[in-house]
Amino acid sequence: MGYCPQCGASVHDTESFCVSCGDKLPNDRHLRFEKQRFSLIAWRMPIIFLVIIGLFFGLITFTYSRLHEQAIALYHEATVALSNEAYEESLYLAEQALDISPSFEAASDLATLMSLYLHDIDVDSNAPYHEQLKQLNDLQIKLDDFKGDPVDQLIIHIRSLQEHFQLKQINKQLENDLSIQDLQALVWEIEAIQSTDALLLKQQLREQLSASIASLANTYLADNQFSEAAELVENGRYYLPEDERLLSLKQTIALAQEQFVKALEERMQKAYQSYEEEVVFNQSKAVSVTDLRLSQTPSNQLKVEGQVKNQGTVPIYHIQVTFELRDANQKVLDTREVFVYPEVLYPYDTGQLDYIYMHQPFDSAAIDINILAVSWLLNEEEAT
Repeated sequence: MGYCPQCGASVHDTESFCVSCGDKLPNDRHLRFEKQRFSLIAWRMPIIFLVIIGLFFGLITFTYSRLHEQAIALYHEATVALSNEAYEESLYLAEQALDISPSFEAASDLATLMSLYLHDIDVDSNAPYHEQLKQLNDLQIKLDDFKGDPVDQLIIHIRSLQEHFQLKQINKQLENDLSIQDLQALVWEIEAIQSTDALLLKQQLREQLSASIASLANTYLADNQFSEAAELVENGRYYLPEDERLLSLKQTIALAQEQFVKALEERMQKAYQSYEEEVVFNQSKAVSVTDLRLSQTPSNQLKVEGQVKNQGTVPIYHIQVTFELRDANQKVLDTREVFVYPEVLYPYDTGQLDYIYMHQPFDSAAIDINILAVSWLLNEEEAT
């Protein structure tokens, strides 16, 4: 069923002319009323366009993936070179990886790190020791801004260089005549160095310090300066706690001090005993009277004379001698007390005993003198 294009009347599919107006009907009227179907030809261009776009993005993705893999491989080679201490090669490989993949952050960090390291690691071997260490310390501070295994490896290398310069400086100092304090400082410094190169030098320093302390301690011992020797050894054991020489020397000092104190106590005891004996002697036996005799003066007066000697250890004051005269029958004729002159007799000095009888009733009868007593004072205050 269709319609006449001229008058609009209904026509059948089998009719060639319109029954209403008589016009000839179009031959393609059947096609004009068919429903439109999907046509591959109509969609061909959009599909081709989409395929091309997909291939383009796929190629880009593949290319980027390949480049990123190459960058990762170069970065891995750079880290291997870093581990082998080929620092310039590591920088070159990191920069190559960065050229291939500019957004590769790890490669960028490694390149920056290696560039900074190579710029500051070149230490002048002729520079003063403290400047060398300062340069390495400053570089280590700069590297603290970075994180990861590469920077840890570089810091290990920096510490290795620091230890190298420290050992070099210690060897140089050992060429001089070092004091015990200098050796202690070097032993303390080298203990922090854990490299194998430091082992022999550690042993050398310990031995030199131990020998120096032992020598000085023995000098103190010879002068009986036990406190100084003990303090020196104890201070040395702070730096050399395992040293057998110092441990043995500590025991020797303690034993020597004990023996010295014991001997000193014995000497003091003997000295005290001697002092007591001396005091007793000075009090009771210090004065001796010798050459005691009777004589006559030119005026025929009876004279008693003799010598008095101080055999003590202190000055003696106001010596008084009491004597008696006897006749041939030992009858006491007279008793007198006489002071010796000079008034003071110092140790081993000799004084004079003189007494003249102004009257002579005993001239013919007196034939003997007997000392009854001798008294004296031991200090001047008692004398006054």
